[in-house]
Amino acid sequence: MPSTHQRDGVSNADNGPTALRGDVDCGSLETSIVTLNPNLAIIRLRGELDCATAELLTAVLANQRANGRRYLRLDLSALEFLDCAGLNAIVRAHHHALASRGTLVLTGLPQHVCRLLRIAGLDNVLCIADGLADLPHLRDLVASGPPTSQAP
Repeated sequence: MPSTHQRDGVSNADNGPTALRGDVDCGSLETSIVTLNPNLAIIRLRGELDCATAELLTAVLANQRANGRRYLRLDLSALEFLDCAGLNAIVRAHHHALASRGTLVLTGLPQHVCRLLRIAGLDNVLCIADGLADLPHLRDLVASGPPTSQAP
């Protein structure tokens, strides 16, 4: 039976493995998932994304793709540490998103993450936004809920 989680006023129901539904805490990395509609989710990271936790992020993002979400927003505003393994997981997720004709957009980048992306030459490769202000369609979805389809 699917589990339903309420996040920021938006309902989240997934059929994925129990360990990957809603909030996940793996030692020094916590994830929080907000499903805005069948195609779009925000994954918020808190803590450290490193060699010990990169596979958790990979599994969480794979679960979102398996549930049909091609448009993912990765909120890094509470990320305290990022190493090359974590960066590699983000780059792989970016490539998976592009291959499925979707997007992975990084939001809320702390200064240390911006610096690492710039040094690695990824600041012009990955999709980066300041936050919901840079994504007005996403801000509107959060405020009003998923859009309803209308017959032509």
